[in-house]
Amino acid sequence: MRCRTVRHHLNAYIVGELPPEQRRRVGSHLAQCEACRAAYQRELLTARQLAADLPAFGRPSAAQLAAIWARVNAQRRQALPRRPDLRSASALLTLTLTLVCAAFVFRGSAAVAAPLPPAPAVVRATATPLFTETPDPLGKAAARPTASLTAMLAQAPSAAPAPNARKP
Repeated sequence: MRCRTVRHHLNAYIVGELPPEQRRRVGSHLAQCEACRAAYQRELLTARQLAADLPAFGRPSAAQLAAIWARVNAQRRQALPRRPDLRSASALLTLTLTLVCAAFVFRGSAAVAAPLPPAPAVVRATATPLFTETPDPLGKAAARPTASLTAMLAQAPSAAPAPNARKP
């Protein structure tokens, strides 16, 4: 085998990924070639260091994790805007929509006040004869008419003028 080919396969040889025949040929070349054996030793040392250090890589200590999470939470609080409490706004919107819908639904059935009963335009007191005595059954004495109570009140002075009659 050539040195260039052996050096290309050194990593696969170290981790055991070469087929048995190719592994045997690389091993026999390393036994004979001093330069490839030195390259093999360097590659083997690097692989052992990586195997020892790599499992600890990415595993922070508890103090490091606490510091990382504190920074993450601080950045998250700064990045996320606070949302306002929308419960009162949604209640107001619901009430408004309910009133608007009710106005459309009950638009034609609104109650209207009954009109006032018609009142006479002018009220006049008239002298109405009122018989206080019973007529004589034999017809001898005629009953005397007296003024009615309405006529007497109409002539009496009043404290306030009569209200005007409303016209519908």
